[in-house]
Amino acid sequence: MKYDPKAFAALFDRHAREIHRYDTSRTDARPWLYGIATNLVARHRRAEARRLRTMSAVVAPAGAEPMADTILARLTARTACRDVATTLAGMPAKHRDVVLLYAWAELEYDEIAHALGVPVGTVRSRLSRARQTLRKVVPGDG
Repeated sequence: MKYDPKAFAALFDRHAREIHRYDTSRTDARPWLYGIATNLVARHRRAEARRLRTMSAVVAPAGAEPMADTILARLTARTACRDVATTLAGMPAKHRDVVLLYAWAELEYDEIAHALGVPVGTVRSRLSRARQTLRKVVPGDG
C-alpha cells in the first residue's frame, strides 16, 4: 500500500479534534492510552472468554517422561494456569480489567483509575475482590 499524504491529511483532519481532547496537562499519557486499550479489549470480551474456557479444557500432549518431581511440577503448573485462566474468564469484566492493568501493564492505582474512569477507591476494592477470587485457585504462595 502506497503512502498518500493527502489521504492521511484528510484522515487526520477528520479525527484530530477527537484525538486531541486528551488532557495535555498530565505528565504521562500511559493511563489515557491504557484506557483506550481497555475499551478496545472490552469489545472483544466474549471472544476472550471463549478462548480462556477452551484453554482450560486443553490437555498438553504427553512427551518423554522426565523425573517424577518434574512431572508433578508441570502438572501442578498446568492445573494452576488452567484454573487461573478459567477464573479470569469467569470474573466480572470490571475486576478482570483492574487485575490485567495492575499485573500485566504494571500501572499504579491512580493510573488504573484514570484509564478506567473510576475513583482510586474503586480500583482498590475491585483489585481486592479479584485477589480474593484468585487466591482460591492459586496453589501455595501463588
